[in-house]
Amino acid sequence: MILTVNEKKRRRRKKPGTVRKLVKISLIVAILVIPIVIAYNYLFIVKNIVAPDEVRVAADRVALGKSLFKVNKKLLLNELGEYNNYDIKITKMIPGKLIITKKEIEPQLYIVDRNLYVDKRGNLFRVKGKILYAPLKVFGKIKDSELDDLLKIAKMGVFKSIQSHNGYYTGKLGNVKISFTTLDKTLIERIKLVMSEETRKYYSMDLRFKNLVIIR
Repeated sequence: MILTVNEKKRRRRKKPGTVRKLVKISLIVAILVIPIVIAYNYLFIVKNIVAPDEVRVAADRVALGKSLFKVNKKLLLNELGEYNNYDIKITKMIPGKLIITKKEIEPQLYIVDRNLYVDKRGNLFRVKGKILYAPLKVFGKIKDSELDDLLKIAKMGVFKSIQSHNGYYTGKLGNVKISFTTLDKTLIERIKLVMSEETRKYYSMDLRFKNLVIIR
């Protein structure tokens, strides 16, 4: 194909027009996008964290410079580590602010050999630098599968401490040593009945067998 001089000039004139269109489109996109990005960064990127000293470092690592939408309680608890003893609440505020509050969990059990506390939901946690009051102390090896039963025992308030053996527990009421596998209202009534009728000061009571109380 042979182009005349005039046709070559017309084709050369079209190129600057295409470039101008691309520049205009780029400017329009920039005008639309840049304010959105600036607004998003201002409103939703975490720049300010209000938190107790105990969780501040972990909160900074998890949240600072991150989107408010991506920050959650689970991430923060994971950063605090296993067996932490905080009940965390996260409040998100615009622009870019997190308020983190904590409440210490009240223990129901203290597993002495593992130096672990158990809350009312059966969650394990550890406390550094101080000792918390727990209604029931448990000595000996404890499996996680036993926690539900131990929580029930703690709520009954019969014993202040018990010793865990392989498959059963022992506790003391005054001078009476009591062995059992489970504890319910019926067994508690049976314990009280036997204690009211037994004249000895020191003795042991074995409740590990169904419908049977052995006194030694």
